[in-house]
Amino acid sequence: MGPGGTRWDPVGPGGTRVGSGWDPVDPRLVRGQVSEVCEPETGVEKVKRKWLQRTVWTSFIGFFIVSKYFSVWKAAIASVMELLIISVSCLLLPVARACESGSCGDLLQVGLSLHSEAQRAADEHPWPHARGKVPGQRGTTDVQSRLPGGKRANWSWHNPAGRWEDMVGGGPVIDKERCMYLMTEHGLWKFSPSGNVLWHYRTPGKSANEPYLTGDMLLSSTTEGNVFAVDRHTGQELWVTHVADDAGADAAYPAALGGVFVVASSRWKGSSDSAPSEPWGNTQIFGLAVHSGEKLWDFESDAVLMDFTPLFPNDDTFVFMSQDGSVYRVGLHNGTLLWKADSNISDSYSDGGAVIGPNGVVYACSNIEHGMQGTPGVVRAFTLTSGHLLWEQILKDPCCTFPAVGHVKGSEALAVVVAAGAWPKEEVDTGSVLALEAETGALLWQFNAEPYAPPLAAGDEERLAYFHRHPGVSERLLCVLCLPAQWSAPVIAGDGAVYVGRADGKLYVVHGALIGDEVPANLTRDPVTGVHALVQSVGSTPVHGALGFAEGLLAYATCDSLYVWQEP
Repeated sequence: MGPGGTRWDPVGPGGTRVGSGWDPVDPRLVRGQVSEVCEPETGVEKVKRKWLQRTVWTSFIGFFIVSKYFSVWKAAIASVMELLIISVSCLLLPVARACESGSCGDLLQVGLSLHSEAQRAADEHPWPHARGKVPGQRGTTDVQSRLPGGKRANWSWHNPAGRWEDMVGGGPVIDKERCMYLMTEHGLWKFSPSGNVLWHYRTPGKSANEPYLTGDMLLSSTTEGNVFAVDRHTGQELWVTHVADDAGADAAYPAALGGVFVVASSRWKGSSDSAPSEPWGNTQIFGLAVHSGEKLWDFESDAVLMDFTPLFPNDDTFVFMSQDGSVYRVGLHNGTLLWKADSNISDSYSDGGAVIGPNGVVYACSNIEHGMQGTPGVVRAFTLTSGHLLWEQILKDPCCTFPAVGHVKGSEALAVVVAAGAWPKEEVDTGSVLALEAETGALLWQFNAEPYAPPLAAGDEERLAYFHRHPGVSERLLCVLCLPAQWSAPVIAGDGAVYVGRADGKLYVVHGALIGDEVPANLTRDPVTGVHALVQSVGSTPVHGALGFAEGLLAYATCDSLYVWQEP
C-alpha cells in the first residue's frame, strides 16, 4: 500500500515485485537507465522556471543599462525590485502546482486557465485514447509508420505469472515520452519505450476497460462499479468513486473532455421490451469531475451499452452508440439527452460503435440482426446537429467494430473505413476491410481477407487447454475466453494505410489499390479487387482498442500480450 492506503505496486523488470509496500527506491531505475524515467516537469513548473530564468537575466541586464545613464544606486534599486518579483513567483509556485491539479482558489485558477489550455495543446499525448486524440477520436493518427514491415516486434510482454494467467483490457495508451499504459484484469501497468515495467497499480476491482490518459492522470473503471484516477508518473492513486453496485465486464473506452470524465457502469439487467439480457454490458453513463472524482450526473440508456465509447465534437456534448445501433447525443456537463437516432431494431446486436468525422457527420457501424455469419451489417451516416439520417450502406457481412474516418490510399475523397465480419462462431468466417466515400457511402475499395475456421479465436484454444491443466486459474478471471469480435477497430495512419487486427491472430496493414513499382514484395494482393495489404501473423486475437501509435513506435495488444515495434 502506498501513502494514504493506495494500491501502488512498484515493480522491477519483467513485472517482478520490488516490495510489498511503498518502496523508497525508484523502481524505474532498477536497470540504472536514467534516460528511461518518463517524468518531466509539469507544464506550470516549466513556465515558472523559464520565467525565473528570464527575470534573473533581465535584472542583470537592467542593472548595467540603468547604471550607464543614471546613478549606480538607482540601478541597484531596480535590480532589487526585479529580484523581489522572483521571490514572489517562487512563493506562488506551490500554489500554481495546486492549480494544475485543480485544488487552488478560483481566482488564481482563472489566471492560470489560459496557460493550461495552451500548455495542453502544446503537450498533447500522441495516443491518449483507443480511438486517438481527444477531441476527435476518428481512429486516425498523423504518424506515417513503416511498421511492422514484416519484422518481429522489438519487444513483447505478458503477465510474468504466465501468458494465460491474465486478460488484457483494450489496448495501450501512449504519453508524450512514448511510455505506454496497459490495463489487464490484474491491474494497470506502465512500460518504458524499451519495455521496462515502471510501475503496477492494483485497481479497485477487475477491469476489461482501456484507460484514458489526460495530462498527468490516467482514468478508468472496474466491474465493482468503481471509477478511479492515478498519477501517470508514479502510479499513485488520486481518487476512487463508487458509482454502481456492479458493472458489465465487456471492454469499454471511457474518455474525458472539459473536466468531465464520461464512463459507463451499472450492469445491464435486460428487459422484455428491449434488447435481450446481456450480462456483459452496462445501462448507465456517469459524468465525474476529472480532478476530484465527484459525480456530476448520470444518464440511463434505452439499450445495453457494449464497448461504450463517448465521442466529443468539442461543443460541450458527447455522442455514443448502444448495442442495437441507436445513436445518442447528450450534454457533457448535465447529462441531458439532445437527440436519439433510433435504429428501430430492438433485437439487433453489435459490439461496435460510432465515430464523428471532420465534416460534422456521425458514422455508426451496426447490424440488421445479431452479427452471425451470413447476416448483413449496416453503416449509417447522421447529422451531428439533429441526428437526421443522411445515408446507409448495407454490407454483406456484419459490422461488429468501430469505423474510422480519414484519408486513405487510393482515393482523394474523405473515407469511412469499416472492418466487416461475423462473430467467430461459425465453421468458416469471411471478413473484409472496406473504404466508403464519407459523403455518399459509395464503395472506394475493399480488401477481402482469407476465410478462417473458428469456432475459437486465435489464442483461445491454447488458453482453454491451459485452464484444463490448471483448473483454478479461470476462477480468478472475468472471462474464461477472450471471445472477441472478428476485427479490432481500424486506424488510418498518416500515409493513408489502414491498420487493423483480426481474430485469426494476424495484423493487417491495408494499402489500397497500388500499381507498378509502388508494390512492395511482402504485400498480399486481393485477386478480386486488386487491393494490397501486409498480412503479418502475431499469434493471438485482439479486441477493439488494440492499436497505439507514436512517432517511430507501433504498439499492438492482443488478449494476452503487448507487442511493440520501433523504428531504428
